[in-house]
Amino acid sequence: MYGVYDNIGGLGGAMPGVVLKGVVVGLVLMLGGHAAVSAERDPEERARFDVRAVPEQASSVDAFVPPGWTIEARVGGDLDRDAIDDVVLTLVEDLPAEDAGGIATDRRRALLVLLSRNGDFVRVGSNNHLLPCTRCGGAFYGMAETPVEVAIERGVIIVRQDFGARDMTAETHRFRYDPAVRRFLLIGYDVYTLDRLGPTTIDESTNLLTGAYIRRETRSGETAEDEIVIETRDNVGGKTVFLEDATSLNSE
Repeated sequence: MYGVYDNIGGLGGAMPGVVLKGVVVGLVLMLGGHAAVSAERDPEERARFDVRAVPEQASSVDAFVPPGWTIEARVGGDLDRDAIDDVVLTLVEDLPAEDAGGIATDRRRALLVLLSRNGDFVRVGSNNHLLPCTRCGGAFYGMAETPVEVAIERGVIIVRQDFGARDMTAETHRFRYDPAVRRFLLIGYDVYTLDRLGPTTIDESTNLLTGAYIRRETRSGETAEDEIVIETRDNVGGKTVFLEDATSLNSE
């Protein structure tokens, strides 16, 4: 599915991502930064997904899709440990996927999380800036549509995306439901960078529950014996980041 994902992986199965210039800078970029690599934007600014346009509770998933949007992907899984499948929706603007020349169009995406409650669905989380737009993959994807992967693994929402050109970046965000606050929290953030001509890789992983941070830089040589691996560990302190506030290094 992802060209760069087929060849490399990160710490603990993390997907590739961007070099963070220090722990603090990296976290700031993750929480509120702007795109480091992005396709050229349309001059006309379109409105983002507005969660206020959808109900808090409804009997069908389709009722949560407002006009101007459509469901791109739907995944199910138990997110709140009640043995009943919940739903995570990837929404995309309801516009043509390609132009007359067969080139992917620029469409925004949004994330919506629904928990099952007594036969209905309840909206408990959303994000309108974490997922890449369909033309935000940079030169690596060219005129093709930029993919994104949203999955549920062991009750955790996993969001994987990549972007770039010579320097490829991939990020993995992990969210888990906290019943005490009835919201989804970012519990893990991995970012991996690959210089495809180097090749040099930088693999960073942050556990937001414990504050543990690991950075591993690998510099390849002419032979396996020439390879240099530099690993550093730190503690950046526990961070509370809700699903609604999480961003990507590639966020608009």
